[in-house]
Formats: sequence, structure tokens, C-alpha cells
Amino acid sequence: MPASRTAVFKAITTPKDWWDDHIEGSAAEAGGEFRFDTDSQYAEFRVEEAEEGDRLVWHTESTGKEKEDRDWDDTSLIFELSDSEEEKGETQVTFTHRGMHPHEEGYKETVEAWHERLQDRLEPLIRRRGEG
Repeated sequence: MPASRTAVFKAITTPKDWWDDHIEGSAAEAGGEFRFDTDSQYAEFRVEEAEEGDRLVWHTESTGKEKEDRDWDDTSLIFELSDSEEEKGETQVTFTHRGMHPHEEGYKETVEAWHERLQDRLEPLIRRRGEG
């Protein structure tokens, strides 16, 4: 990503700007909580780790709501940031959706959705913020 680790971290912690505008709550500080709530989907997240410029971990557990994707129960979204080895001043982002397994129903769709969110939404957001 063409930005500092701090700038990339700040962009990631505003999921309403790149994931979906139906997100409410705080995604930036350890102990914070946010939720994703649409007509067809629901998920609650707890910020387990928030080390600015280094690592961010969001964890979700079942709340028993009907719209929850049960494949996401007890999973973690992990963003690890490091300096790019290729370009000075750029940041490498490693994303893991821990707890999702290739043999589970919906795995392929989840992988495709994350690829689209990260590449087509988050990366352009970071590029725009880096230019401004």
C-alpha cells in the first residue's frame, strides 16, 4: 500500500468507509465494539488488539440473531502491517480470517468477498488518503 503503516492502520479502522456503510461503533481501539447490520446480515465484533501501525484483530462470536452468518461464529479478522520490502515508505498488509476453513460451506464466497473488499475498496481508500 502506498502509505505509512499509521495511515494504513487508520484507514482499516474505519470499516464504514471501505467495508459497508451499515457499520456502527468503534473499530480502532482495543476493547471497542462495532456491528454490521443490514436487512440480510448481522455480525458483532470486539476489538481484541489494536497496535497502531502493527496489528489489528477483530473477533466475532454468535449473538443468536437470525441474520448472522454462522460460518463467522468465533472467528477473527486479523490485519498485520509491515514495511514493504520493495518500496520505501509503503506498507504491506497481511489479512487473515482465522477460523474460516476451506472445507466449510461458504468459504469460497467469503474469500472472494474479502478479496473484493480489500482490493477494490480498502486499497483505493488508502491511495486517496495518501494523495490528500
